[in-house]
Amino acid sequence: MFGKLGDMANILQKAQEMQKKMAAVQDEILKLEGRGESAGGLVEAVAGGDFTVRRITIKDECLKTSDPEIIQEHVMSAVNSALEQIKMKSKEKMAGVTSGIDIPGLSI
Repeated sequence: MFGKLGDMANILQKAQEMQKKMAAVQDEILKLEGRGESAGGLVEAVAGGDFTVRRITIKDECLKTSDPEIIQEHVMSAVNSALEQIKMKSKEKMAGVTSGIDIPGLSI
């Protein structure tokens, strides 16, 4: 009878440890930065681990174009690239805690 209680206590302890590790990893993820560039490097975007854009740099050569659609495409490409980097880095950090197991609700 006590064997099952001991098993339950062990499971709860491991769950608490994992929860602490998860909180630490989530803090690390918030500090991450992902950088992305458009083709030709005319636009650079930096995104944070909270999936917000922190900075966009547009080179003068890109601004000299009179076609706003081209500028928009470069910005969109750079931002998407930066966000994809954050997504990949976040998955790597989470895999360290979950041992690569895909846990529902934790996917990035």
